[in-house]
Amino acid sequence: MSYSSINRLKNLKGKNSLVFCDFGVNFRSDKKSTKIDNDTKYRKHLETIEKLSFLGSKIIIAPSSDSEIGLITRNFEKLLKLNPKFNSQVIFYDNPDIRKILEVIDIMKDGDVLILKNLNSYISRTLSKNDLSKFLRSFISISVFDDFSSLYSDDKLYLSLLKNTKNYIGYSFEEDFDNLDKIYKTGNKNKIALVSGLYEENRILFIENLLKKDYRVLLGGEIALAFIKVSGFRVGITEFSKIDREKINNLIKKYDKKIIFPVDLVVSDNKTKEKNVVRKKIEDIGKTGYVCDVGPETIKIYTSFFRCGEIILWSGLLGFTENARFTNGSKMIMDVFVNRSKTSVFGASIGNRTCDFILKNGFSDDIDYLFYDRKVVFNYFSTPKSKISKLL
Repeated sequence: MSYSSINRLKNLKGKNSLVFCDFGVNFRSDKKSTKIDNDTKYRKHLETIEKLSFLGSKIIIAPSSDSEIGLITRNFEKLLKLNPKFNSQVIFYDNPDIRKILEVIDIMKDGDVLILKNLNSYISRTLSKNDLSKFLRSFISISVFDDFSSLYSDDKLYLSLLKNTKNYIGYSFEEDFDNLDKIYKTGNKNKIALVSGLYEENRILFIENLLKKDYRVLLGGEIALAFIKVSGFRVGITEFSKIDREKINNLIKKYDKKIIFPVDLVVSDNKTKEKNVVRKKIEDIGKTGYVCDVGPETIKIYTSFFRCGEIILWSGLLGFTENARFTNGSKMIMDVFVNRSKTSVFGASIGNRTCDFILKNGFSDDIDYLFYDRKVVFNYFSTPKSKISKLL
């Protein structure tokens, strides 16, 4: 399949558009109600939906998540209606039988928006994959992918459903793709990536692919402790279910000068009660204690790399940030990251927790781009560029 921009679309009256997008948001709950904590991820789809609505299409939105979809629908409608030109309806469809959707579409007016629950749920509850594909094609004129994750994900469900449909990419997708391309390109620029978080196979693969693209990789969190452990040091009471020692050893040998991990760490007897919090060099950690944050020497080294980078990526917080005492590393990195991103340097944050940390500290507008879905970036780096180019 190949894809065109929705800018090529003109009159869509009498046509139905199926739009795939990511409505994943954070929520906060109290005793009285659940509220949306961050609407950034679905706010970016407004321009695409407005475009299709103003062209006269009936729009069926297939979000990637069911979580609190009714609440999201109400908030999405409020955002759309902030545009005085938008005078259409937004309808939420949660009937377990997707076939009844035709009755709703029949009474919709041109430009109206219908938000579905996740198509994956419908497949398991009502129709087989082949029957659903045939059913969708019977009333869908075009499909629009409005975020990179909906097109390129581990589950190619949507691609298989819409093989014979005219496919387009929305404005949010184009923005995702353009910014992914900026951080992927090779060249002589000084490229720095800070990768932190849990030890996971896909994070190791991401690190390897960054190194192949000539990034210097700074490590934090549990993934850094895995490299430290394989290098022969103790990491307190941190336990790993499984470490691919051979893979890590090979990366260290091949990219020794490009992999930077902490030289000192903040260690506590109890990470929740903050008992006996001390700074230790990695060779002094021993068998006991929780590693809660990076130490001052590590922060100094990491910020010096960020200050000289021309492309800087930040994926994963450095400390046990649920406790305010252990946010120092992340906050110091954030300050330098934000100030560098304000200049000609291209700065991008990757992953929900990192993006939310920047957002909650009031700096999201100062970053060049926020990739909330880290899997999109991880997958993009692990896919041959030629394969991606053929899709578009």
